[in-house]
Amino acid sequence: MKSSLFFKEPLSSLRAGLWIVLFGALVHWGMLAAPFKTMDDYFSIKNNPLVMEPGHLREMFTSSFFREGHYYRPLVTLSFRLEYQLFGLNSFYYNLSNLVCHLTVALLVFFLIRRLVKDTSVALWTGLLFAVHPVHWEAVDNIAGRSILLNAVFGLSAFLLFLRAAEPSVRESLKKTIRQGWQIQVGLFSFSQKRPFGRSPTPMGRRFLAYVASLMCFVLAMLSKESAVMLPVVLAAYLWWMSPREPRGAWVRKWGLLIPYFLLVVGYVGLRHALGIVEVYTWRSFPEMVLGFSTFLRACLTFARLFIFPVDTHFDRSQRLFSEWTDPALWAVWVLVGVGVYAWFHWGKKRPAVVTFFTAWVVLELFPVSQVLATIGVQPGYISTAEHFLYLPSVGILALLVLGARGLARRLMERGWCSSRVLAFGAGGMLVFFMVITAQMSLQARDVVTMLERSLRHQPRNARLLYSLGVEKGLRGFPVEAERYFREALRLEPFQPVAQIGLGKALCDQGRYWDGIRQYEAVRHPGRFRTLLEDNLRAAYRSLIQRYRQRLAREPRNARIYFSLGVVYSKQGRLREAVEAYRRALRLDPGFKNARLNLKELQRVLGKKKDHGP
Repeated sequence: MKSSLFFKEPLSSLRAGLWIVLFGALVHWGMLAAPFKTMDDYFSIKNNPLVMEPGHLREMFTSSFFREGHYYRPLVTLSFRLEYQLFGLNSFYYNLSNLVCHLTVALLVFFLIRRLVKDTSVALWTGLLFAVHPVHWEAVDNIAGRSILLNAVFGLSAFLLFLRAAEPSVRESLKKTIRQGWQIQVGLFSFSQKRPFGRSPTPMGRRFLAYVASLMCFVLAMLSKESAVMLPVVLAAYLWWMSPREPRGAWVRKWGLLIPYFLLVVGYVGLRHALGIVEVYTWRSFPEMVLGFSTFLRACLTFARLFIFPVDTHFDRSQRLFSEWTDPALWAVWVLVGVGVYAWFHWGKKRPAVVTFFTAWVVLELFPVSQVLATIGVQPGYISTAEHFLYLPSVGILALLVLGARGLARRLMERGWCSSRVLAFGAGGMLVFFMVITAQMSLQARDVVTMLERSLRHQPRNARLLYSLGVEKGLRGFPVEAERYFREALRLEPFQPVAQIGLGKALCDQGRYWDGIRQYEAVRHPGRFRTLLEDNLRAAYRSLIQRYRQRLAREPRNARIYFSLGVVYSKQGRLREAVEAYRRALRLDPGFKNARLNLKELQRVLGKKKDHGP
């Protein structure tokens, strides 16, 4: 072990872990008081029958997350269900679970980096930066980030267990185990012809158990988030660049360890096809895909800057799509990418294998959101470049930053340009800088409106932020402000069902029921919000009927009120009550033409129903 910048003596794993947990908990403690947030939390927890109602266990594993056919994350729903059973709808415990998951991931990062680079100081700094870096606030401080956190917990666990099992080869271990007495090892117990009952597994047996546990963790990662399918490719990159060279036979057997991982991916894809959870939004043409990928590369430049100077972190970051091939920014992005690729290959012979592997890690983990396989949009003309995309890729990025900083520090000290104390002070200052920003974002997450308004200042044309603010304003009893946000969102995205339904609700809350009902009726494709739309429409009808009845108590001879009441009954399908309301209107005003026409139409419909039977 090598010493840390903070300590002259070698740092133990226990003390390093305590520092990581302490710093991570310190910057994220503010999020524990955060409430459930609009849209994702409400739909995935508070309004989710799989969480709130008893039973549904089979449906939990056979239906899509958000029930739209895009995502399959049953383990996330199961975690919410367990929390609801234990703690009800107390958001503190849901936030606490996120924090515990994040701290667990930070510890796994420490152990993984130490295993890969054989340097406790590098591992400690990478784990500390991972625990406190501001780019992780979106995944950690929002309950909806649970899928990202669980995927990281199980994915990194699978990686570590694979490293434990990979040397020596599991296949070779099995052969030796069989030769040593047909030993069958399950858990902590051992059944053998040559060993007594109850003896702990041999080292080879422990490696085999680690391999099985790695496969199980990989399955759990895929049941948490779709991007977990990249793990076998990351493991292949490790074997290619990081694994020590061995004789041909051992090398082939080691690569054979990856076969079950890829078979599990095939099985996962087959399961989703069988369940019908396969919907993706693909590009209409290859040129559009190239423009989308170019936009993602542009966002990567922002991502790179965020790891050094993360002063503008915010929720639901998005990027406007390149739409023209003549856009100078498009060609500037490709020039920068070309320079980077040239420098990468030019430095190829001098580049350490660990640098190559961590770079491959970043590229592979970002590939699912690179806009190549499918579009990941937030509204027409924009793609999602959310900061939570960086959660797992940041392991490689932070490791590269720490390795680069260590190399630079050594050169500066060798040339006498800087002392170790100055470098330690600078490194500590950077860590404190990150911690202050993360703590600030964590505190802002406690108030949804503050969080969304900060994001909207950075992205004033983000329709998702606008209608989320509208929902929050409506819930807080400010329907006029909610209407303003919903109308602005619909100006940017005219057919967004959430904004359409929200606008209808805001109008109804102001007493403008007919305007609200017309807005509800304008929703053509409510999708997963169909139930919400139907409930809101019924509530609007009930309120309108109650309002007309109250007016009739004051104005019993007002024919127009009876006519309006008939229209509402007709829209609800209460045709006989509508007929009676129209008749009363005509008795009070025999010349009421619209009431007579509506009455004749209803009588014709009722006559057809009577002729054809129920």
